Amino acid sequence: MDKAIFMAASSVLSVIFTLLHRPLFPWLNRMSHTPVAKVRRREVLTALGLCLAIVIVQLVFFRDPGAVGIAVTG
Repeated sequence: MDKAIFMAASSVLSVIFTLLHRPLFPWLNRMSHTPVAKVRRREVLTALGLCLAIVIVQLVFFRDPGAVGIAVTG
């Protein structure tokens, strides 16, 4: 019964949002419009390098000695 109530409420909300979408879309689009940012290759490479460094530091210094690996049995 609980699932039926959730399904009915979701259906009603979907119908309400669908009916309100067309009249509200132009106003919401103007309100939420942000200029597109250009990301240069240098920033992407810097972010990837920092990500790789963080992963390496975590693997080297924060390894869990009690962690169980996947055992391969033959």
